[in-house]
Amino acid sequence: MELADLVKLLVGIGSISVIITAGAVYYSRRSTENNKEYTKQQIDSIDKRTISTISELKVAFTDNAKNTREDYNHLVTHIDERIDRIYTSMENNTQDLKEYVATEVSSLKAKDYDQDVKIEHTKDKLHGISEDLLKFKLEASEKYQQKGE
Repeated sequence: MELADLVKLLVGIGSISVIITAGAVYYSRRSTENNKEYTKQQIDSIDKRTISTISELKVAFTDNAKNTREDYNHLVTHIDERIDRIYTSMENNTQDLKEYVATEVSSLKAKDYDQDVKIEHTKDKLHGISEDLLKFKLEASEKYQQKGE
C-alpha cells in the first residue's frame, strides 16, 4: 500500500466518520429541539393546569370563607336569639315568682293578723275567765268565811 492509497483510505474513513458524526450531531440537535419543544408544551400545559387549579382553589377558598362567615353569622344570631329567649323567660319567671311570693306573703300576713286577732280575743276571754274565777274565788271565800263565823 502506498501512501496515496493510505491517504485515500484515511480520507474515506474520515469522510465516513464525518458523515456519521454529522448524522449523529444532526440527530442529536433535532432530538434536542424536539425535546425542547415537547418540554415547552408540557411546561405550558402544566402552567395552564396549575393556573386553573389555583384559580379553582381561590374560588373554593373564597366560597368557603363566605360560607364560614354566613354560618358564623347564623350561629351568632341563633345564640343571641336563644339568650334573648332565656333572658325573657327568666324575667317572666322572676316576675311570676315575685307575684307569687307577694301573694303568699300577703296571705301569710293576713293569716298572721287573723291569728293575732284570735289571740287577742282569746286573751280577752282568758282575762274575762280569770276575772270570773277571781270573783268566784272571792265569793266562795266570803261564803266560806261567813259559814265559818
